[in-house]
Amino acid sequence: MHAGPVGHGRIDERAYLVTKIPKDFALKKEWPWVKAIGHAVRLAIRADGRETHDVRYDILSRSLSGPRFGEAVRGHWGIESMHWVLDVNFREDDSRTRERTLGNNLSWLRCFAITRLKHLPLKETLRGKMQIAGWNDDFLAEVLTGQ
Repeated sequence: MHAGPVGHGRIDERAYLVTKIPKDFALKKEWPWVKAIGHAVRLAIRADGRETHDVRYDILSRSLSGPRFGEAVRGHWGIESMHWVLDVNFREDDSRTRERTLGNNLSWLRCFAITRLKHLPLKETLRGKMQIAGWNDDFLAEVLTGQ
């Protein structure tokens, strides 16, 4: 078990296991790229002593060590949390942009805006900073130029 830091009033412990796919795997023809199954177990102990258990399985296209699989899982959730911020604040999942270059440019601008807003010393939420930028042209210029 890997014990994680105390955060959000809880202690997290995680274990990561990887099992190689056997040669006689029944779905070998349908899924020829599958090389291993990753198994992630998480135990969270809250400040009030309550425990929660989560188990997830991942299909892997290559065999990894348990620690490397754990790094990949945690890295994936870092990306997912960024996507959550984009969707909640910019409704990115609702975007109907069909032209690829425009979609990439808009995505870059959204990420740029989030990064700039997060680094401002205001004690506002990201959404609050976005509202201020929408109401105040001077603040918007400060966000865009960093001055």
